[in-house]
Amino acid sequence: MVIVKLLIRLHKTRSFSASAVFLLQINFANICLFISYLLLFLDAMHVSHFSMTIFLVFFSPSLTARPLFIFSIVVLVYIAIVHPVTYRNAQLLRHWEWLVVTLVWIYALAINVAIMIYEIDIFHPGFMVTFHITILPSLFLYIANLRALISSGSGNGEQTLNPAKRKAFQLILSFLIITLLYYIPRVYFLIYPLVAPMDWQRFLCSEGLVLVHTIYKVERSTDEENELDFSSQMRDFKMFNLTQGQQQDGTSQYCSESLETVHKVLNAILLFVSFPATFVVIVKLLIRVYKARSLSSAEIFLLQINLVNVCLFVFNLMLFLEAVQVSKFSNTLYMVFFSTTLTARPVFLLAMCVIFYLAIVHPVTYMTAKPWLHWEWMVVTLGWVYALAVNVAVVVEETNIVDLVWSMLLYNTNLPSMFFTISTLRALSSSSPGSNGTLDPAKRKAFRIILGILVLLLLYYVPRVYYIVYPYIVPTDEERFLCDEGTVIMFLPKISELSMPVIFLYSLHKLGVSSKVDT
Repeated sequence: MVIVKLLIRLHKTRSFSASAVFLLQINFANICLFISYLLLFLDAMHVSHFSMTIFLVFFSPSLTARPLFIFSIVVLVYIAIVHPVTYRNAQLLRHWEWLVVTLVWIYALAINVAIMIYEIDIFHPGFMVTFHITILPSLFLYIANLRALISSGSGNGEQTLNPAKRKAFQLILSFLIITLLYYIPRVYFLIYPLVAPMDWQRFLCSEGLVLVHTIYKVERSTDEENELDFSSQMRDFKMFNLTQGQQQDGTSQYCSESLETVHKVLNAILLFVSFPATFVVIVKLLIRVYKARSLSSAEIFLLQINLVNVCLFVFNLMLFLEAVQVSKFSNTLYMVFFSTTLTARPVFLLAMCVIFYLAIVHPVTYMTAKPWLHWEWMVVTLGWVYALAVNVAVVVEETNIVDLVWSMLLYNTNLPSMFFTISTLRALSSSSPGSNGTLDPAKRKAFRIILGILVLLLLYYVPRVYYIVYPYIVPTDEERFLCDEGTVIMFLPKISELSMPVIFLYSLHKLGVSSKVDT
């Protein structure tokens, strides 16, 4: 929420104060910390097993970058309260805060690279230098800020601070308490083994466990990770593995490694190129909600589709981490994140196609349906409830998401979506042309976007339907199909997944999704 509010502020004012810049970086470090705790949770739930290296990579910014950003904010507050003239002069320095941010993240990245290449512990004293150096100056500046606020003139001749100073005092005091509770136990926990190494085992099991029992994770041996056997799950999940682009079980000895490499490259491109477009679409829609306090029905469904794309991003991120041998994930976890592309997204795509169809082909019906109270949110709720029910069944019953029962929506919504899209294109092309015999610019843009959605539907759903149905039609030919045309066919949905976020971003920018539809 803090990150979204800061991005909204950036979108409005086109600028950031120095403190807002550092606050944004602290929350980015908090996201890394959240991911490290998520890895711990998944490990504790036996969903997946992670190497100590990947845990340290996400955990390290909380000990390297975050202390420096917190210290920078404390310095800014101190200068603003104690030395206001110096603070106003420093504001004239151009982009100095971004220089500090760049240097800090370079330092944090260098430590992460060292962790991954040399497998060095983040808790090594050499890496903990910023953590130890910044703690005492931060405490000193906090206390100096509080002292300056207390000793400043009281409000309205009374002995109490005025409301603004009282709020500042309460905030800084809470920051000081949080710093004491968070950093002092960690410093003690990290320094004690260096002072009394012989007492390390007793310390871990007594006061050390009480102090920070959640921050230290014992590394699992590599041998234990290599002994994990997923063979039984893999055999029941062969079709889904090929959807991922992985060659496992008996298929690897027949299938070409070059095809597997192409799948991994497409997954990596989808991960690092297409997802930023998805993120931009979500941010733009959230900004629109913040400004207008409402969303049109088309924008609501577009937001849900991009939330599904976030699940797909997590799915491809797990594929990438497993491809680079950072971690291994259970098939259940893969299915949970991938299932929404077969359950929720077809519903939301069909809803968008219906909205465009009604708005262009039957505008009177569309305007009549618009006043219906929150009908779109009812559709969204039903779509997500169905997707959640499928996920619960997948997790509890260990059911294959590619089973015909769960893929029902994929088959049932594909043809109606294409029908509505083609009908919309036909209505646009047959409408009255402009002065030069062509469509006017607004209709031409709408035609291009809807045509792009139709191509995406064809590339994404038709190969998947053929891929999933074929083994049921010719079960004896499954092995050859998986290694030959089945693998090549699945390239097309990958290309569609690469293009989908870009087309949605283009439609949001050019058409505004709702504004042109409404007019």
